[in-house]
Amino acid sequence: MLVDPEIQELRMKAEEAINEGDYDKADKYLDEALERQMVCINNAEKQLTNCKLSAAEMKVDKGDIELIRINYKSATKLFKEAVELVPDRHELKKAEYLQKWGNAGYNTGLYNESQTALEQCLAIRERLLPNDDTDIATILNNLELLYMSQSKYEEAEPLHKRSLGIFEKALGKDHPSVATTLNNLAELYRLQGKYEDAEPLYQRCLGIRETKLGKDHPSVATTLNNLALLYDSQGKYEEAEPLHKRSLGIFEKALGKDHPGVATTLNNLSELYRIQGKYEDAEPLYQRCLGIRETKLGKDHPSVATTLNNLALLYDSQGKYEEAEPLHKRSLGIFEKALGKDHPSVATTLNNLSELYRIQGKFEDAEPLYQRSLGIRETKLGKDHPSVATTLNNLALLYDSQGKYEEAEPLFQRSLGIRETKLGKDHPDVATTLNGLALLYRTQGKYEEAEPLYKRLFNTKYKEYLSLLNKYKKNCLKKSETIVLVVRVVEGSQAQSIGIQKGDIIQSYLGSKLKTAKELIEIVRANSNSTLKKINITIIRNGESIELNAKPGRLGVQIETVDISHL
Repeated sequence: MLVDPEIQELRMKAEEAINEGDYDKADKYLDEALERQMVCINNAEKQLTNCKLSAAEMKVDKGDIELIRINYKSATKLFKEAVELVPDRHELKKAEYLQKWGNAGYNTGLYNESQTALEQCLAIRERLLPNDDTDIATILNNLELLYMSQSKYEEAEPLHKRSLGIFEKALGKDHPSVATTLNNLAELYRLQGKYEDAEPLYQRCLGIRETKLGKDHPSVATTLNNLALLYDSQGKYEEAEPLHKRSLGIFEKALGKDHPGVATTLNNLSELYRIQGKYEDAEPLYQRCLGIRETKLGKDHPSVATTLNNLALLYDSQGKYEEAEPLHKRSLGIFEKALGKDHPSVATTLNNLSELYRIQGKFEDAEPLYQRSLGIRETKLGKDHPSVATTLNNLALLYDSQGKYEEAEPLFQRSLGIRETKLGKDHPDVATTLNGLALLYRTQGKYEEAEPLYKRLFNTKYKEYLSLLNKYKKNCLKKSETIVLVVRVVEGSQAQSIGIQKGDIIQSYLGSKLKTAKELIEIVRANSNSTLKKINITIIRNGESIELNAKPGRLGVQIETVDISHL
């Protein structure tokens, strides 16, 4: 152990004085030695503090580099270590690093760890800074995003509003930080199904960002993406697609083609195509998105689970059930591990896996998953949330398939009520529930109850086809039947090349009379590898029968089963 020679000499003199019985002199020497020792201690403590702060700063620098490399797990670890190095007297510096730790943890999917860090950061800043300081608004903004990811909407909203108020007062109403908070508050409303509240906030945010940051800034792309998702949710697909594409172009140019921001937009554009039945357009975008996310975020990241779930839904829509099931299950496993077993994303995957089982007739496998999904959504999102309506509708379809009509009816009715209230009476999801409830009544012979529902359905969802359907019913039907209606033809598809058009009725395929869309999908799949050079298709257009020839394989059409007996 190193000792200051002067201190050592003073202590020896004190010892001699004690041996001589001169205690006053001993006290004097010891006081001088102690004074010198305290100076050494203070200098050492300052040096240790500086060393710790320097080491913490270097940890943060390394963490920032890992963020640039999109290695969120490594960055989270480095920021956490930086926080642990900061001495207690440097609390604002600790808060700065807590914020970095919390944000990196959020991107990694470590939500509990992120929440701990961000809440500690907020507590320090509220204690040491004025209530209207922008650093408080910033951490409020970050914390509210975390709460939203955990579906803690009631906790998130007051943070959004408080953050917005601070930024507007301190920076002005057209500052980019105000735009960020507007975007996040709009997202909160969108997730809650409050679409009318969300849209003006998105539009205001977009205007600020385009003016202050430029039209090609990544933040503009984020708002375009979120506004497109709002339109997706409302069934406004023609308004959504150009926003998705513009967002993708900005991200690719600004961040590079393999950045997670690009993957997010690819995923959302793929979803838009899937919902519209543009399966051939959707799949390569999903695959590219999945590759980026697995490489950049890791194979167990929640964003990977989201893409797996959506790709599985694409395969569901195409009847590729064996390909879809392992993707649903892998998605579920990732979400449960990363977010907990009662997270809304877990409920979404449970709902979708249940749907896969229901479609295949595996009713005993489907029901407990539906029930679990419903329980999570009611608890986390509220009993009148559109996602609750989705699970209610699907569970009702399950009971309908099993002939449990008394159990199905109240679920359809409750689903319909939620969707009409939250989405509007002309939303596609409302039409879906109307159709399910009408079919339920028709199956039971309750034609008086079914009739007004069918009329509503034809005056909304099938309004543009009414003339064609009435002509078909008048000229071609000998009795009440369902028909297979073409509601969309994929551009560049085989269907387009042989002349199939939107509004056509596909009457037969390969000589088989068709009553449902499912029948056509199954026949096309069964003959996809046929050695036949030509397959005969009969369509009805404007009441006239037309014979067409196709090659084996997918046609490239979006079709629906329509019961026109109530026209």
